[in-house]
Amino acid sequence: MARPLKAPPPEPKPGDSVGDFVLRGLIAESRLGTQYAAFRTRDALPCALRIVRAEVAGTTELWNAFVATSTAVWKHDRRHIAPVVGSGRFEDGGAWIAYALAENRTLAQLLEEHPLEPAELLSMLRGVCRSLEAAHKHGIFHGDLTPASVCISNDSDGRMRARLLGLGSAALLDGGRSRSGPVARDGSAYPAFDASRDLRAIGSLCFEALSGEAFPDDGSDEPPRVSDVRPELGPHFDETVHSLLVVSEQPASAADAYGQMVAAARKAGYDVGSAIPPAPRSSRDAIAAARTSQGADPPKHASSKNSRVGPVLLVLALLVLLAVLAKTQF
Repeated sequence: MARPLKAPPPEPKPGDSVGDFVLRGLIAESRLGTQYAAFRTRDALPCALRIVRAEVAGTTELWNAFVATSTAVWKHDRRHIAPVVGSGRFEDGGAWIAYALAENRTLAQLLEEHPLEPAELLSMLRGVCRSLEAAHKHGIFHGDLTPASVCISNDSDGRMRARLLGLGSAALLDGGRSRSGPVARDGSAYPAFDASRDLRAIGSLCFEALSGEAFPDDGSDEPPRVSDVRPELGPHFDETVHSLLVVSEQPASAADAYGQMVAAARKAGYDVGSAIPPAPRSSRDAIAAARTSQGADPPKHASSKNSRVGPVLLVLALLVLLAVLAKTQF
């Protein structure tokens, strides 16, 4: 077992070391802790390193369970979840965890430069909602979804791709220490860290991504609207984002939330393609396996030979037809 590190400085600064990592600068603060841009010393791997306060990190058993879950869900969903590349405890009871960043940036860092266009938002949101949809079905919640919790990269077609950092943080935050939150429109207390809170976080994420401004999570039942900040987008996204932010009006799932954002974009005249379906069964099963096992990767399914038979027969038929036509002409 690794020996606990001394407590970090009250205000860590670029150049400070945490385990095998060196801090580069502050990314954001959240319920879970303070997140820094960092790099791993042995290979300069760009990372996001989060320092978690002792009262949130909890017991050694709780922290180890959080790290194990975060590691396991990545092993079974590498496309949409960022990998854990290091973790540890401080002598004062605090803890830290590091995630690899595909292109050395989070959504929070990107939004410091410019807000997203609707097509970019939908590309990013697709991965976020897919991973949350699969996790929620098995009782795994994020609990701390913010722009700093989304790793941004681009796929081979240049489309924005998202990976989640910190999936499973709700297990730490919901340990009886941090249940405060906004009040629903009907006056009832806001739920603890569960799917409803994650859905509200999706609404906040959409507002921040489209507007470029931080969402004022002050408990108001009349939160600001996207069109208040970016009137050029029109009112098309206001109702959908608003419904995510108000508990009594939320959609049933993360997949439904994405579908509603797609419908809003289509109504606004954007070419968005088809809406996201619920998470595939293979993804759901993989998340379930991740809760009980940190073993080897799931078996890779061999590609079906039958899927190639149809095109081959079609080509052969065309060749025979051409041969017959050529013979009849000569």
